[in-house]
Amino acid sequence: MTAEELLELKEKIDASKTQVAELEGRKKHLYEELEKNWECKTLEQAEKKVNTMQEDIDEMNENINTKTNALEEQLNE
Repeated sequence: MTAEELLELKEKIDASKTQVAELEGRKKHLYEELEKNWECKTLEQAEKKVNTMQEDIDEMNENINTKTNALEEQLNE
């Protein structure tokens, strides 16, 4: 390898290190937000919370539909 090729490779390695450090910082920030806003320390906890929330939403939608249908029936009488 020539000196020029080695310098180019070194620059690529340095750029990759910088990118890894930036991504690690973003990851840390996202985990901090996850814990602060949703009280979840892991992705597994967050997934469970999402599933629970989705179940709650589905139940609420079903309840709304049931009550809406009952109101429509009363209005049509």
